Amino acid sequence: KTEEVEYDGNGKLIRKDVIAYNARGEKVSEIQYDANGKLLKKMVYTYDKNGLKTEKKVFNGEGVLESVKKYNYSK
Repeated sequence: KTEEVEYDGNGKLIRKDVIAYNARGEKVSEIQYDANGKLLKKMVYTYDKNGLKTEKKVFNGEGVLESVKKYNYSK
């Protein structure tokens, strides 16, 4: 896991992102929290057997699916 923390110009915490990776080093999720630790958004990524990203799902802070992005690769 990796944590990314964002601050404003005065050093005040704005947002924290927690990013998780699978054993192949592919990002499988990214969870965004506000300065108070409230869940803002969660992104979930899936990959094919070749390690190519195939899908990104975005959920809001209540866990409701907001969008799905599909990735297609031409040969």
